[in-house]
Amino acid sequence: VATVILIQHLHFQSQPSHAADHAMRRSRASGIAYSVAFDIYSMALVALGASFKIMLYNSGGTDENDAGISSSDSHRYLASSSGTESKTETAHLFCRSLFIVLICFDFISLMHKGINQNVSRCKSGKCRMSKRRHNAAIIMVLCKVALYIFTMTLSLWTEEPGTLAIASSIIALSMIIMSDWGFSLFAVASVG
Repeated sequence: VATVILIQHLHFQSQPSHAADHAMRRSRASGIAYSVAFDIYSMALVALGASFKIMLYNSGGTDENDAGISSSDSHRYLASSSGTESKTETAHLFCRSLFIVLICFDFISLMHKGINQNVSRCKSGKCRMSKRRHNAAIIMVLCKVALYIFTMTLSLWTEEPGTLAIASSIIALSMIIMSDWGFSLFAVASVG
């Protein structure tokens, strides 16, 4: 549940505050790029949710519910699994889809402002960075790349659903912290 809440926070953090700042209104190219990224993001969210469901289903035992029916008999047959999904496949699906979701957050945020505006923000006189802030920005970018690599390879280190769920919450929280850090490092000096 914590991972879902943190991903929701990341989603709303990646969206602009005003409709005029949206990628769809900025230009045709940014609107198309946003639409493609949003489609990929939506598919990755579905895969992430499905892998969560499979992990929950596979981690449950054969406990009986209040009606005396075992949990193996009471699952929904419309969304039932054949039982052939291995822990490894589920862990790979979970980690890969989480990686794609995180990449899409950054790409969507980039499309809202545009590459040129983001680059010029750091080159302008108003936002010129001191050596210390410049080094902090490099460290932040390297940490973000390391977090992407960690997310992508997490399923190679562990397949346990509980460990993956805790790690995904820590990853999402780390992305929120790095986004806030990035906003403070690359803040626009004056708006409007």
